[in-house]
Amino acid sequence: MASMASTRLSRESDASARRSGDGAAAHAATHEMAVSGRRARGEVRDAVRLGELDATRAGLAEGTVPVGHAQLIARAAGERAS
Repeated sequence: MASMASTRLSRESDASARRSGDGAAAHAATHEMAVSGRRARGEVRDAVRLGELDATRAGLAEGTVPVGHAQLIARAAGERAS
């Protein structure tokens, strides 16, 4: 259940970030997830990166890739791009 919620939030955060910037998506995530702004910004950043990682995103949606692993993959992809 948590994986499905994370996947949905990832999609919503990704779309929101594209429309109005990461700040607005992080603000929405802070409110919806009841987490700190710092954590919300990290979640949004990971969601945006997942948008570029088709296989990881598919595995997360299918349940074959755990949420924590998907986050690590997204962060590693972001570090590699920097």
